[in-house]
Amino acid sequence: MMLGCGVGLWESAEVRFNPTGQVTVYSGSHSHGQSHQTTFAQITAMNLGFQLKI
Repeated sequence: MMLGCGVGLWESAEVRFNPTGQVTVYSGSHSHGQSHQTTFAQITAMNLGFQLKI
């Protein structure tokens, strides 16, 4: 018996570098109180070598 849609679920994200020096991350993930905004900002800053400013 197969449940669900029969394929694996996946997420994607887009990172944009703005002329002002800001980095913007777009994600299809929805936050329901799990701190996605802070977590994604920390991961992005760490991997790109930027200082995090929230």
